[in-house]
Amino acid sequence: MCAVRRRGGRGFTLIEVLLAIIVVALLAAVAIPALSGVRGSAEGSTAASLLRGAAPALEAHLTAEGTYAGATPAVLRTIEPSVKWRDEPGAKARGAEVSVEVTGPRSFVLTSADPGGVVYRYAKDLDADPTVTRTCGPGCDW
Repeated sequence: MCAVRRRGGRGFTLIEVLLAIIVVALLAAVAIPALSGVRGSAEGSTAASLLRGAAPALEAHLTAEGTYAGATPAVLRTIEPSVKWRDEPGAKARGAEVSVEVTGPRSFVLTSADPGGVVYRYAKDLDADPTVTRTCGPGCDW
């Protein structure tokens, strides 16, 4: 049987509805994988941004004290209260946590991990070249 439209008739034929469903399905098949990669990238950006925002607290401590030594989480909380400072590893970016390790009077390491487990590391050593290194594992660049 043929689907014939009457003049002035309302509604869509079965073929038109099926074509619309196929087009929407194809668009979803292309868009969903692309958007899932964007989410992971955004979570990594959160961790990197958190470390970039935490580093000035250590610089403020250096300016006030002349050394990074003594930059404990308790001291850093008074300088930058929006960061949850930890003195042990395992900080999670989702909770705005940053682990801090003062490795010498002129050096420190900040770390945080995205929800996927990728650990972002911001290290500064005034006696090294380059002074600042940022790492986050293989294939990761920030």
